[in-house]
Amino acid sequence: MTSETDPAAMMANKCKADGTSMQTEYNHQQQMAVLKDIDKQLNEQKANLIKSSIHAHTMYVDFTTQFSPQTLQSVYNAVESASNCKEAITSHGTKEDSSQF
Repeated sequence: MTSETDPAAMMANKCKADGTSMQTEYNHQQQMAVLKDIDKQLNEQKANLIKSSIHAHTMYVDFTTQFSPQTLQSVYNAVESASNCKEAITSHGTKEDSSQF
């Protein structure tokens, strides 16, 4: 990029010709840096908000399914079935042990 097409060089040449300072350009660069920093912070906050939102939704789903009647009935049925299986195995093993004597 030549000094004829470079915006910063063009501004510097204009300022030299006008006798004005580069203070406005310097302030512009500072403000652009501040805006970039704010944008970065906003993007970080957005990412944290999305992460927290997903976590809250997951916790909500866990909480509602934990106390739903269907889930409680399924858990009760599983415990009952396990208990019945345990009794059947225990009684079957006892019958075999007594028949061997």
